[in-house]
Amino acid sequence: MLPQEAQDSLAALAPDFAMACGFVPAPKRHAVQTLFAFYAHLIGIVYQARDPMLGEIKLQWWREVFEGKRDQSEAQAHQIGRASCRERV
Repeated sequence: MLPQEAQDSLAALAPDFAMACGFVPAPKRHAVQTLFAFYAHLIGIVYQARDPMLGEIKLQWWREVFEGKRDQSEAQAHQIGRASCRERV
């Protein structure tokens, strides 16, 4: 199950995606919710970064996590990272 905070973030930043999750078959719903929540998180980074360089650093960190250049324990510290590692999205 996706953490409530991630679900709330998805509903706030991408309500159409959150609604679409209801139409995904139950066995795949968690994976799709995780992917959509990750997307919403990235949108949040882009729109909420006060300094473009800080936003770029955060985006680069996520890139390194998914390319395997970072230790998975670092990703596990983040709620969406935990869900992504579990689902291998």
